[in-house]
Amino acid sequence: MVTHIHQKAMLVKLKIGMWGAETIDPNVTRQVTEQHSAAGDAGRWHKKLLQSPHLDLYRSLVSQARRYHKDQTLPWDDNSTRIMPVMLFDDYVEGANVIFRAMTEAAGALVDDYEDAIEREQKRQGTMFDVSDYPKANLVASRFYHDLSFWPIPKSDDFRITIDAEAEAEIKANVTNAVEARIEEAMSGLWRRLYETITALRDNLDQGSRLYDSYSENLIDLVDMLPAMNLTEDPHLAKLTGDLQLSLCANNMDDFRDDNKLREQAVGKANKALKAIEGFGAFQKAA
Repeated sequence: MVTHIHQKAMLVKLKIGMWGAETIDPNVTRQVTEQHSAAGDAGRWHKKLLQSPHLDLYRSLVSQARRYHKDQTLPWDDNSTRIMPVMLFDDYVEGANVIFRAMTEAAGALVDDYEDAIEREQKRQGTMFDVSDYPKANLVASRFYHDLSFWPIPKSDDFRITIDAEAEAEIKANVTNAVEARIEEAMSGLWRRLYETITALRDNLDQGSRLYDSYSENLIDLVDMLPAMNLTEDPHLAKLTGDLQLSLCANNMDDFRDDNKLREQAVGKANKALKAIEGFGAFQKAA
């Protein structure tokens, strides 16, 4: 079992909801299919109910929140539950709350403007406008929400029911094995993510015509989190983290733009790091 994993990490799930501001218009669908002599199941007319900068902003913030959640955590299952290193908890919550506050403001602004926006839609939609397509403002407001749930990583000792001793031992072993497998998958995913981030930076530096700050920033941000994300205390990952801090993360894109030789050296360092990663067993399992 990974040593002290239950003290090093927890599970976190992000839930986000919003009003989609779309509906299927059966009347227009029927008119279009009849106009084109098409079968009734040939298509459906999706009506966009609202044009709103507040809704556009909320959608953008939802994408930002989900990307942030993914970047700051490690995978656990296919249901958006992720592993949160305890060392990153405070920073994670602080960053998430910044996005959540902006989401709340955008949703509030949309609801405040809702009745006026519906009036504007009468002109935009013309004869397709149907006021019955629009829920009440309070119902729309309730569709916007965000929630973070945290809970401990499962432990075999948490299984407490009265059954046959042999069956109980088997179930506890299954819990332990499942947790170990999830942690192994998470670390393999981290190696893959590191490899892809270095590759992206290397390729951008190598082509040289246009250098993007984001490639360097992405690697610096990831390397800063590696000590906390190294849940298995992998010595290879710990050493590589230190090497990257002293090499590829010691410069930014402005440095590389101003010095072709420095850029060429960085490409060589990136290739060296990638070759080293390719030799580690954890990465080979992720590939």
